[in-house]
Amino acid sequence: MIQSSLVGGLVLDKQFLIVECPRCSTAQVVDSRFKTRTCANCGKRFELLGRRVLGRGKNAREAREVVAGIKARLAGRN
Repeated sequence: MIQSSLVGGLVLDKQFLIVECPRCSTAQVVDSRFKTRTCANCGKRFELLGRRVLGRGKNAREAREVVAGIKARLAGRN
């Protein structure tokens, strides 16, 4: 849950999280300082609070690598 990075509505530190779009299930990197995200795949705007976190990265590059790994595992299941 993203709530761990929020205290009283204030973000304690910048984190890059990987969450899944509720409409198309695409894994994507989000900046924990924002409340919403627009999916790069389907265009749906969704709230981040309460979304399940699939992974984390200390910077954007690391988070993108985590997303690539998640997508590769999902592709291997099909």
